[in-house]
Amino acid sequence: MLANEKFYSSVITLTKWSPGRFLCIGWFLAISVLYLLPVEAWSQDWCGSGKPANAGVGGFTLRAKRGCAPFTVEIASVPATLSGDKYIYEYQTGDPFSAPLLQQQTANRKYAFTKPGRYKILQLASGNGSATGTVFCDEVEVLDTRPLNTALNGCADRQLTLTITNDAISQQYDGYLINWGDGSPAERITKNTLSQSHTFANNSTRTVTVQGVYLDGNQIFCGGQIRSETRTPNGSLPKPVIAKLSSTEANKTATLQIDNVPAGQTAVLEQRDASGNWASTTFSRVGNGTIPVTNIGNHPTCFRVVVSGSCGRQESEPACTIGLDVTAQNGQNEVKWTTEVTTNTFGRFTVLRNNTTLSTSTTASARTENDKQNLQCGQQYCYKVTAQLNSGATTVESDSKCVTAQSGEQPLPFTKVQVSVNTAGRIDLLAVLDPAAQATPNYKMLIYRQDSPGGAFNPVAEEAARNVHQDGGVDTRKQSYCYQVGYQSACGATSTLTAPVCSIHLKSDSPAAINWTPESPFFGETVAQYRLEKLDETNTVVDEVDLVANTTYQPNLSDPDIQRFNFRVKAVSANGAVSYSNFRSFTAAARLFVPDAFTPNGDGLNDAFTIKGSTFFESIRLSVYNRWGEVMFTTDQREGWDGTINGQIAPAGHYSYRIEAVDQAGQKLIKSGRVMLMR
Repeated sequence: MLANEKFYSSVITLTKWSPGRFLCIGWFLAISVLYLLPVEAWSQDWCGSGKPANAGVGGFTLRAKRGCAPFTVEIASVPATLSGDKYIYEYQTGDPFSAPLLQQQTANRKYAFTKPGRYKILQLASGNGSATGTVFCDEVEVLDTRPLNTALNGCADRQLTLTITNDAISQQYDGYLINWGDGSPAERITKNTLSQSHTFANNSTRTVTVQGVYLDGNQIFCGGQIRSETRTPNGSLPKPVIAKLSSTEANKTATLQIDNVPAGQTAVLEQRDASGNWASTTFSRVGNGTIPVTNIGNHPTCFRVVVSGSCGRQESEPACTIGLDVTAQNGQNEVKWTTEVTTNTFGRFTVLRNNTTLSTSTTASARTENDKQNLQCGQQYCYKVTAQLNSGATTVESDSKCVTAQSGEQPLPFTKVQVSVNTAGRIDLLAVLDPAAQATPNYKMLIYRQDSPGGAFNPVAEEAARNVHQDGGVDTRKQSYCYQVGYQSACGATSTLTAPVCSIHLKSDSPAAINWTPESPFFGETVAQYRLEKLDETNTVVDEVDLVANTTYQPNLSDPDIQRFNFRVKAVSANGAVSYSNFRSFTAAARLFVPDAFTPNGDGLNDAFTIKGSTFFESIRLSVYNRWGEVMFTTDQREGWDGTINGQIAPAGHYSYRIEAVDQAGQKLIKSGRVMLMR
């Protein structure tokens, strides 16, 4: 008994009480019953053994069950006892009410198949006395219509011969239909007749068409796509051409581009042996295209292409591979190539470097090129040789080979160097190379440092492919440091070292003056002038003094608004290069001034007891006391005391005060005394 028997009985009961209502809901209920079948039935073929056991039998007929792609099938008739019929036209297997197949259900009775193959059509309907729905299947065949592969050759006596390639495409047809293009009736031949000739009345050019056909009995009911060829009777096979021959020495392969081979005609590759004899190889192709060749021996190896048939035999001009050898030498790369001179008549050789033309020669005996053009030591260069035959129809291309340029020549030195102390106290070094000596990708900048006057210059760092360096292993507050720089090529050759360049060291040999070392921070340039920068505690420049060539200066430290002054020297070259010294700091003493008396009478003169002096205090506090030591007034503002106590006029007389201030260095300053309030 089915797992859904109870539901099945309910459906029978619902449909019996009202025939009219059965027509309205019958399809839905029948489909519902089918959909509630056991899960194991869903994955079976509903057009085979997997059809539900309680399903009724539907039915339909097709107008045609076999046709050429694209093929449109049409449901010709459906029994009147069925209703709500739907179809899955490309049904394979599985539950037709699952999500993917449910979307394929359609009530349309026409469907176009675009691809060849055999297809099952599944019908789902209600009626035929079945309360559970009906199922019916039929099959259609969609036939392949790919065009035939053919060759059309012109032979003597105004005759053309059409050859059909014996392959899977031709064998699927029942026969072939040829139209010779001269007004004669189309000629139908059997599938086993793969070659057919036709004699024309004159030598006019003809367009010949051929297609595969399918038969119903002895009648053609559909055909494949038409293949057309245009030829002139009494013609001959065209001469094939090797348009391009390229080789790869590493894996011993070559590739030939073949042109001028008629469609459907087989081109066979021949190779010349050491004795000069030509022999067929296993490499061939039909029509134009490429022929890859493997297991090539030494270069040069010579090839030709042969096309033969009922109209004779044609051979291409030979083409021979080019062997290439590239060697890196001191200051140059030697490029040598080998090729066949007697077989190939070359009109032009072209040497390519990095896919750009290096040289061109029309001398057949030339086989060497010494490349010295702007080679950079340690840089890779790739070479290839191409040759053009005199006929102009064939190009031969060698393999590509790469070398790394070598040179033992001493490279040019850096032409300019400058050093500068940065805000972190490190030394920044910059070197400039002569424009004529372009830096190679793998060069090194060698840095030497002198740590004490008169001492040796020792190597301290290398920079790979960089012309800048930052030296953090120094204490620029204590002394100046001198440097020399060298350029090392990728081949290991080193230039002469530059003259020394020295950082500017700013110091103070006396309490009120600053001075700095005179050694130049530039190589290749001279110091045009010095400038002294005055900076506040945030290192913002507040003043700049032009010192020309002086190396000492007495700064003004009386600015009441700045307690800590930073100074540094900026050297400027004639070309605008800039080098900075270290910072030197000076701290001014904090100052406070207060009056001995004040007259708060509103006349605008000496009306308040105010604090004067330095303005850079971080905090300041004023307290005023009476004769008994009681605090009469206090404030954190510089405006001071206006002579009132809680809004009331204070009596004249002496008052004590205490000022507590903290400067920017964190130092605490206390000042106390007496002031006379006069009325």
